Amino acid sequence: MLRIPSSGCSPIWACDLSDEQVPKAFDLLSRESRAPHNFLERFVRVEARAAGLILGAAALGVFIASMPFGADFTHRLETSHLRSIISEVAVTGFFLLVGLELRREAAHGALSGAIARVLAFAAVAGMAVPAAIYLLLVRSPSTPGASSGWVAVVATDIAVATAIIAISGGGAKSRTAHLRTLLLTIAIFDDIGAVFALALFGSDAPNLLLVTVILAVVAAYAALAKRLHLGGWAVAAVAAAVCILSIQAGLHPSLAAFAVGCAVPRVKAPGTKEPIDERIERGWHPWIAGILLPLFVFVNTLVPLTLRAGSPAILIAFTAVAILLGKVMGVGGVLLMARKSLKISVGEAITLGIAAAAALTVAIIGVEATVAGTVNAQPVSIGILLATLIAVVAGITVGRATNRKQVSSSTSREL
Repeated sequence: MLRIPSSGCSPIWACDLSDEQVPKAFDLLSRESRAPHNFLERFVRVEARAAGLILGAAALGVFIASMPFGADFTHRLETSHLRSIISEVAVTGFFLLVGLELRREAAHGALSGAIARVLAFAAVAGMAVPAAIYLLLVRSPSTPGASSGWVAVVATDIAVATAIIAISGGGAKSRTAHLRTLLLTIAIFDDIGAVFALALFGSDAPNLLLVTVILAVVAAYAALAKRLHLGGWAVAAVAAAVCILSIQAGLHPSLAAFAVGCAVPRVKAPGTKEPIDERIERGWHPWIAGILLPLFVFVNTLVPLTLRAGSPAILIAFTAVAILLGKVMGVGGVLLMARKSLKISVGEAITLGIAAAAALTVAIIGVEATVAGTVNAQPVSIGILLATLIAVVAGITVGRATNRKQVSSSTSREL
């Protein structure tokens, strides 16, 4: 059985709905914040709001890019390097918190047990099947050079995915909590896969000398942090350093930031009540989820709906089909086969598979790392947006229909 520690806290994108039945291992933001960013923390703790920020940023990006001044606005962002700065800072912060989350959950034992192994397999299938479908489809002569875009179709945007589950749950709070717990565990393994996919396939041949320097910096931080109780400023400095070194080395900064997050010690500084890693995660999450990630999505979805000359329109359909069909077959298929041990229905397994197809934030990171600057970037980005929109509508529809059916069956049995 999946072990969920009572003292743990939730993945950074999982925002509390004040449901007392949500396991505390997935309830990071349920406690009151003492930091000055209290409003942001309260705002992004509700899943629908966190997802709304990301979806709203994407819609605004597409809208502005499609306006007459859109091309000039995008050009100014590019020439001022503001777009790349926002992207690198957001990606570094995002994957640093992913590293913090993984280290904490591994320390608590939440990633062990038979159920966790099933969910890990679901996450792997949820990455492998979309990638395979995408690579099969883009073998067409009409989409030359699009094969590297497979990295963009394997990820799940957990903020949007958990919002789908929350909105579709209706009044069945205990069922919503259970489904959300399963989805969040899948997301942890999904994030690990995304980190390595970006690092291995989103970069050119790296400068090995600089890679050695990066490893030395992370190792030195890990050795000193526990002894000296280094806090958030030290983590920020090390993360910035390895991000810059990664770019210079020809690596995507995601893996280095992830490594820094994993290196943050689980110790309490003198005079404090919570471990350093939890304090950093609690303090940084609202700024990253509430500001940096929406900004990142906005600057990377400045994609006009009118395709540029040479961009293959069919790639929009290929991308959307790979994400939707692949996630439902991969995640949903594994959950369907294991539904008895997971204590979920057929409809709930399908709903989770559809929700996993909400592939916005990390998918856009994949576009930025693999096909940015090519004729394939625009159609792949539009395909991601289309898949996410369909996943939101279909996930809520199927989820609510499943919930109504279960409530009706329960009522009939009681009568």
